[in-house]
Amino acid sequence: MLNLTVAGAVDGVRFDGVDLFLSLPHTDIDSSDDDLARLAEKISSKGLRAGSLVAPVWGATGGRLRDGDEAERGRS
Repeated sequence: MLNLTVAGAVDGVRFDGVDLFLSLPHTDIDSSDDDLARLAEKISSKGLRAGSLVAPVWGATGGRLRDGDEAERGRS
C-alpha cells in the first residue's frame, strides 16, 4: 500500500502521507514500541509522513463503544 501511495497522484498532486488504522489487518492495536518504530521507519523511508491515527470504535474491529451501555464501557 505504501508503494501505491507513493506512486499515486490526483490532478498532478502527489500524496505525502498515510493515515494509520489501529485494527488488523492494518496495524495491530497491541503493537509493541519496536513494531511501531519499524512501521515509522518504513513510512519515512518512502518519503511519507504519518497523518492521523484512527482507533477502532466498532465492535467488529475490536473496539469498544465509548457511549455503549455499562457493560460495553467496562470491557478492557
